[in-house]
Amino acid sequence: MRKLLSIVVGVVLLGFAAGVKSAETPEDAAIQQSTQALAANPRDAAAYGQRGAAYIKKKDYAKAVADFTEAIKLNDQKGDFFGGRGDGYRVLGQNDLAVADYTAAIKLNGRHPHYFGMRGNCYMAQGKRQEAIADMENAL
Repeated sequence: MRKLLSIVVGVVLLGFAAGVKSAETPEDAAIQQSTQALAANPRDAAAYGQRGAAYIKKKDYAKAVADFTEAIKLNDQKGDFFGGRGDGYRVLGQNDLAVADYTAAIKLNGRHPHYFGMRGNCYMAQGKRQEAIADMENAL
């Protein structure tokens, strides 16, 4: 009887363990959904942008830059793609590239405080104090 009970408990526990998924973050879910969307339509700029944004949140900046680059190739009129890629470049220390992307994002989106502030941070890192101050003022 004990052996049968042990077997039943073991089978129940194995079945339970097989049905339990690891904790998935919202970013992981977004990456999975975007990847599925791209499998169905590899020219879906929005899916690349969504996945890039999720990679930014996960701090996987190289993958974020790659996805935003693909999104921009498909749609170079969406400022948020340039801004997202700029965020990735900034964290990776590629301030020249980040400034160029933030400038494009500002041109396409208008007065977006985040882009002015982040571009100002890049200018400060480059030692361009006057440009940094002007951008920080525009961010307010």
